[in-house]
Amino acid sequence: MDKIFIANRIREERERCGLRQEDVAKHMDWNTSRHSIVTEIEAGKREVKAWELYKLAQLFQIKTEDFFKDVAQTSPLVLWREKPKENAILKERQFLQRCQDYNFLEEILGKKLPVPRAFPRYTLDFSSSDKKWAGDIADNLRKELSLGDFPVNVLAKTLEEHYGVRFLLLTLGKGDKDGSAACTVDHFGPAILLNSDECTTRQTFSIAHELFHMITWDKALFEKILLDHNLYKKNEQLANAFAASLLLPEDGLRQQMRHLNEEDSIQYATILAIAREYGVSVQTLLYRLEFLKLVDQKFVEKSLADPLLQSLNREKGRKSSGDQTTIGDRFVRIAYLAYQFGKISRSRFARLMNCSLTSLEGFLASHGLMEIDNEETRLSHS
Repeated sequence: MDKIFIANRIREERERCGLRQEDVAKHMDWNTSRHSIVTEIEAGKREVKAWELYKLAQLFQIKTEDFFKDVAQTSPLVLWREKPKENAILKERQFLQRCQDYNFLEEILGKKLPVPRAFPRYTLDFSSSDKKWAGDIADNLRKELSLGDFPVNVLAKTLEEHYGVRFLLLTLGKGDKDGSAACTVDHFGPAILLNSDECTTRQTFSIAHELFHMITWDKALFEKILLDHNLYKKNEQLANAFAASLLLPEDGLRQQMRHLNEEDSIQYATILAIAREYGVSVQTLLYRLEFLKLVDQKFVEKSLADPLLQSLNREKGRKSSGDQTTIGDRFVRIAYLAYQFGKISRSRFARLMNCSLTSLEGFLASHGLMEIDNEETRLSHS
């Protein structure tokens, strides 16, 4: 293969992923201050060794053989709630690669895992679909999935364990330029990407938001949406309305307001208490109350602008270093089973868990697991 062709492909993939030459040099353990090796490679002045191509492929989240192809491979459609302003392609590829890893683990475990149920399907018609429609299907789905009066308590586990939704977490940051969440539906099934830097209430709302996209998934329609800003905006508004309705059932919320209000007034303590019980942000709760006409727009605007409420809400929603989430634990569990059943090697298990071999024991302990010799005990049926 022409050395110049390979050089151009490496440069194309680096630029597509939003990486600098310094980033590549750091990944390859080369001199990052001069990054002259990367410059020489991309100029076609230096041969690339096989192990170097393999390591570059890992960085770009592609296969080594992709460097020898001049046509980009078609990837599954990914719908972002908030797309990262930087390195979006790389993060999207990381998400999709984890989906492939997840699918691989499920396939090699085969009958040892339960068969997931199929999602209810709803047709999204922008000419007739509105926020009320989104709320109605949220009510229907909450009943069909048996989520109860407080869906936040069981939503993720129900989707993961019974409907085969794959939850993957990536560090996407906390700033305005960082991503929030995304979803995809392909041959490997439905999957949701969450930002591990976000607080639990934000993650939960993202799950409900992305669920709307999965039950209305239409690849051809969504490809058009991505090219039309107005359609994309309306689709996101419908997803937000669906998520708020799913997490804050109308009947229960009205009852809470009747019991906790005093003399037709509402206190910040009441708002915070209800938001905490339903596992949503104060902003989400206030907008939901406004939609149900339980408070007016002026009250919402005044509340959201109040420094005291903002401060209390930040304290409630902050994700501390000790805040552990079980979202995504199923991926760890099935990878662990695949390793313990001898389906994958220890080194591959460590790679899937994104940790080194030396830190694997500690990683397992943090998830309540441990490496066990493959000794079988026959179950008693007496």
